Amino acid sequence: MKKTLLISSLLIFACSSDDDNSNDSNSIEGRWNFISTTDCGELDQDNDSCDLESYMTLNNGAGEATIYDNEDESGNTIPCQVAGSFDVSYMIESNSSNAYLFDLGDGPLSASLSGNILTLFQEVQASDTACPQQEGTFIEEVIFMRD
Repeated sequence: MKKTLLISSLLIFACSSDDDNSNDSNSIEGRWNFISTTDCGELDQDNDSCDLESYMTLNNGAGEATIYDNEDESGNTIPCQVAGSFDVSYMIESNSSNAYLFDLGDGPLSASLSGNILTLFQEVQASDTACPQQEGTFIEEVIFMRD
C-alpha cells in the first residue's frame, strides 16, 4: 500500500536528465534523488532504503522519474528493484527563478527549488482522499535532493 502511495505521489510530480548545469543551484536540470513524501499532509514515516533509491532526471523541460520498490502487487517483500519509470515535462512558472509547473498528463503541478532541494507539491481536497483526520484541503509533497 505504501508503495502505491509513493508511486502515486511521484506520479503527481516530476522528471529527469543530466547536463553541464546540474551543479548550478539555480538550475533545476540534473539528477534528483528522492528524500521523502507526505501522506495525508504529514511526513510519511514508511519510506525505506529501497524508496530512497528512487530518483528523477531533468533536462531542458523534459525528464524521467525512476521508482524503486521492494514489494510486489500483493504486498509481499521482494528484493529492491525498479518498479517503473515515467516521462515528465516541466517549465518555469512566470518570471520566477525557483517556481516550476510540472505536467504528467493529469494537469499542472507546482514545484519550488531552494538550493539543492526540489519540492513538488499539490493542494488536495480531503474529501477526495482516504485521509480521515483531514478536512478541507491540505498539501501533499514529494521532496528531492540534488545528486
